[in-house]
Amino acid sequence: MTFPPGYPSQPILLELKSKSLSEKLLSGLVKVAEDHSRTKKPELQAMSLIHFTSKFFEENPLICCSGEISRIRDKLDDSKDKLKLSQKSSSISLSISTSNKYVYKLKIVIPFEYPNQQIQLEDIHTNFPRVFKVWFTEQSREISRRCVTAPLLKKKSPTPFVPSPSLETVVDFLITNVRRYPEETCGFCLKKCLPSDPTEVIHDENVAAHVERVYCSHAYHRDCLILYLKSPPFKGVKKCLKCNQRIYHEKWKVTPELS
Repeated sequence: MTFPPGYPSQPILLELKSKSLSEKLLSGLVKVAEDHSRTKKPELQAMSLIHFTSKFFEENPLICCSGEISRIRDKLDDSKDKLKLSQKSSSISLSISTSNKYVYKLKIVIPFEYPNQQIQLEDIHTNFPRVFKVWFTEQSREISRRCVTAPLLKKKSPTPFVPSPSLETVVDFLITNVRRYPEETCGFCLKKCLPSDPTEVIHDENVAAHVERVYCSHAYHRDCLILYLKSPPFKGVKKCLKCNQRIYHEKWKVTPELS
């Protein structure tokens, strides 16, 4: 705040600066705060400005990620996806849907010290098979963690680790993959992995048509993957038929010769 020579008969000049908030948002807040202070007694301008701005930030905790939220809205499909903000709980309710009605819903809680703290994922609901629900969720948490936690193996770099915003990065990951897998084809039989109707999804992990996601991110029907792993040639390691990377899966850690 700058106090002019004629204070209090002349209004205080307010300036807000932030490393994370946009100039447009700050300029708008300054104008509203100054207009508000002019409705008070001249000698109360300073207290009015301080009270108004502090109250605004307390009542709007999601202001810290307003730019990310705006960009996320642009990436959502208004006809299927839903995004709802709750300033009271500092959370975002997000629902990502596909044209054939696969859906992934969650609540993202934005911590008080964001972006220096990791976002929290809660109330997760989906009609994808368990393997995808777990991967969507845990990979999102890992992405968020990496944004705020320095690597254990520190690289020799003159630039120290600085936490970065994770909300948009996590939502980008979810949008991309929730939309991807209903269209994904099996690397072996080349048929779609998931049924077009989510109500027909197979959740029993021992059934032939159950979908398995391998380490490289491609997907196979359970029996297609087993058949491929047990089929010659056995020279070297089995590689994904789509990307040629080595196939790795928690359920089948043995070599092809022993499978």
